[in-house]
Amino acid sequence: MAQLLLGNQEKYVPVCKNGADDCTIVLSQVPYHGDQLFEERARNVQWTYQDGNDPYERIQGINTEFADWHSKYNLYMVEFDMFVNDASATEVGTSRASMNRTMKTNAAKGVQNNYNEYKEFHQREVEGHVCAAFMELNGMTSMDGNDNIYSRDPMHTDLSNLHFSYSLSKLHVMYYDC
Repeated sequence: MAQLLLGNQEKYVPVCKNGADDCTIVLSQVPYHGDQLFEERARNVQWTYQDGNDPYERIQGINTEFADWHSKYNLYMVEFDMFVNDASATEVGTSRASMNRTMKTNAAKGVQNNYNEYKEFHQREVEGHVCAAFMELNGMTSMDGNDNIYSRDPMHTDLSNLHFSYSLSKLHVMYYDC
């Protein structure tokens, strides 16, 4: 790990050598992303080199960070294990059937094998659920746009006054508190 950090610092970190006192100044830190274990190991290496004469010798040109993709990867793994079942490929409304219907069959291979394909499928599936919830909330029966949701009086729809007032209060708080 030490060789990896030293090599990357030498290649990618902008530095300036000060000829007067023979020290190297780090002009800008470079972010270096990885999972939790990588970040911990890199931090330990930097602690080992903390007795260096200047920031360059202390490997302070590299700023190790825990990457968000690892958290997303873990979330997608849990989601895939819970909701994707090959036996449900013919059942309408299941994630596996949605993969087939939307031609995202590579996502069915799993997160470990095809992360990007599963990520794209997940984003499309969430967008679909949001659109379906909006349509149901507004009493829309089709995507054609024949339902005029803007001219409808929300007090006279099948939605209860309680749901409407709750939604309105939440929108009011979001609008005025921002």
